[in-house]
This record gives sequence, C-alpha cells and structure tokens, in this order.
Amino acid sequence: MYPLLVTNSNPQNIFTGLCCVGILILISLAVLISKKIIPLPPSLKTILRTSVYIRKPILTPRELSFFRVLQLAIGDQYHVAPKIRLADIITPQRDRNYRGNFSRISQKHIDFTLIDKQYGTTILLIELDDRSHLLEHRKRRDQFVDEACNDAGIPILHLTTNRLYDADILLHKINEIIRPKGP
Repeated sequence: MYPLLVTNSNPQNIFTGLCCVGILILISLAVLISKKIIPLPPSLKTILRTSVYIRKPILTPRELSFFRVLQLAIGDQYHVAPKIRLADIITPQRDRNYRGNFSRISQKHIDFTLIDKQYGTTILLIELDDRSHLLEHRKRRDQFVDEACNDAGIPILHLTTNRLYDADILLHKINEIIRPKGP
C-alpha cells in the first residue's frame, strides 16, 4: 500500500537512501544557485568567493560611531564626507615640482570632511587619531598633511578616538576652529 514505507529495512539501506536524497538536494540547490533562481547567502559568498575583489566597509566601527555623532552635532549646517582623498581637497601648484608634490598627497585620505552645502567648498577636515598615530611614520604623515592643509588655508581638527562622543562638545570644538572669536 505504501511502497516508500519499509518496516523491515536494513539500517545500511536506510543510510544509503538518505545519502542519495541528500546528494539530490545538494545538486538541486547548486543548480538553482548557479542559475540565480535562489540567491547565495552572503556568508557563503565569502567562503565560495570567486571574484578578485570583495566589498568592505568604508568606516571602522569607531569611525561609524563618530560619523553618527558628527552628523548629529552639525545638523543640517554642512555635508559630511568620509574618507576623502587629500588630492581631491587640495592640489599642488602647477610648476616643475607638480608631479612629485601630487604623488605626496594622492595616496592620503582624510577621515571626515565638512563641506559647505551652498558652495561645495571644504570647511574643515577632521582626523581621528587612534594609537597608530603615535608611530613615527604616522607622526610624519600627520605633520605633512597638517602643513599641506595649512598652506592651502584649510583647517584640520585632530581628535583622539573614543568609544563614545558627545555631540555638544564636538560642535563646540568645531566652532572654535571655524568660527574663531575675535580679539
């Protein structure tokens, strides 16, 4: 009456049957995934990666935390752009040293840039300094970036990375730089 239901089956036959069913399911899934009928879960995409490049987050968790507080602090006064290439903010003079000077800034990035909403100009650069900024090569890099930005007339604010940030304190620090009090 029920041909698939066998009461006196050998355990080895049951195991073999289950293995065959499992293999058929795996083959079916592979066909459905390869034809993109079923999307591959992101965790499996990482394991089965076949591409040369993979996506990565733009911001670290601490940078993301700061970014959210920064947006809260400035409200709708400015645009905030993370990870802008320094060569997109400043450019060297067009002289015989142009290529060398350009190469010195082309591979450097600024953590956060405040941009004027109306004119699209840079208002302030913000660098988050973690422990890596205590290393000699990072100190030299920071000094070079500070001097280049100062030369171009763009203020830069260095802040030590923290787990938590206060929006009011941050806004006060930003305003001290971009709206200095007169004599």
